[in-house]
Parts: sequence; structure tokens; C-alpha cells
Amino acid sequence: MLLCLTGLPLIFADEIDRALGYSMAPPDEPDLWFVRMAESMAAAKPSAFYAFDARTGDYLYQYPLDQGIMNVMLRLHVDMFAGLWGTLFLGFMGLLLVASLVSGVVLYGPFMRKLAFGTVRRKQSARLKWLDLHNLLGIVTLVWFFVVGATGVINTLATPIFGQWQSGELAEMIAPYRDRPTAQELGSVQKAHGCARYVA
Repeated sequence: MLLCLTGLPLIFADEIDRALGYSMAPPDEPDLWFVRMAESMAAAKPSAFYAFDARTGDYLYQYPLDQGIMNVMLRLHVDMFAGLWGTLFLGFMGLLLVASLVSGVVLYGPFMRKLAFGTVRRKQSARLKWLDLHNLLGIVTLVWFFVVGATGVINTLATPIFGQWQSGELAEMIAPYRDRPTAQELGSVQKAHGCARYVA
């Protein structure tokens, strides 16, 4: 229920942010460049989020990070303000959801051999009526719940999987450069932009 209630407004996060005055356009706006900056190269999270006009290079606005109702919704949906352990807990709940769906289908098959699909025994006891409604709602929404549950579990494992990749393949890729001195001065943004446009 928590994930459903927080996930629904996140679908309309761009529209809600615009209505609340937090942003002027969605992140996929083709005429805008979005720049995220952090306090250091090793920082895990950005500390600033700016928007620029892609046609003129003019600064437009700064998106406030870790503020507003949508940030609360996002944190509740992703980790319940508990970091990685909250994310993994939600992943475990997702596994239980998927398991309940599979077991429900296994139980529903033999049950439906006795009744027509979608039957609700309204004239029987209230318990049977609610059981039939439960079965009908479950089988109708089965695919949607399964997709949401399975992909949600995969998303909760993104951080551990990325960490494993960093300590494995990425570490091997940068091993030849490990002992080289780091850059002491930042290069020219204009030169970097020119090189990127030349390569593209």
C-alpha cells in the first residue's frame, strides 16, 4: 500500500513539481541542458541541479534538491528514509508479493474448474462472496502486479549490483591508471565541449 500510494504521484512528478513551482520543464525537454554537480568527485549524491537553455547557454533555474513533497514521496518509495537497508527490505517485500501471486495462480487453477471464470457467488455467505471477489480481482490484475513486483525487486538490487561492478570490472578497467597522479587543475569547459562536438 505504501508503494502504491507513493508511486502514483511519482508518475506525475514533473507536473506536480511545475505546479508547486520547483521546476519549469520536465527533464526530457530537448531545448534544456540539466547539470548536476557535487561537492567532490567522490560524493555519492549531487549537491546542486541546474537548468540551462541549450540554444543560448543561458542559466534558467536551480532545482532544489532534497526538498518538497515529491522528495518525501520518492524517499518513501525508494528506501523509506532507511538507506540501503530500507531498499533491500522493500525488495524482500516485493519477493513476497511475487511469491503470493505465483501461489495464488496455483490455487486458483483447480478452484476455477468448478466455477465459470469471474463467478461471484453473491447469494452464498459473505465469506464466499469476498473470496470470489478476491480471486477475481487477483486474477484480473495478475500480470500488472507481477510486472510491478518483479521489476521493483530488480530495482532494489541496483545498488548492490552496481557496487559489485565497481569493485570488479570497473576496478580492472582503471587498474593501469591507479598510480598516476590526479589532475590538480580543472580543464577548460569550452575545450571539453569542443572536443565532444568534434567527436560527435
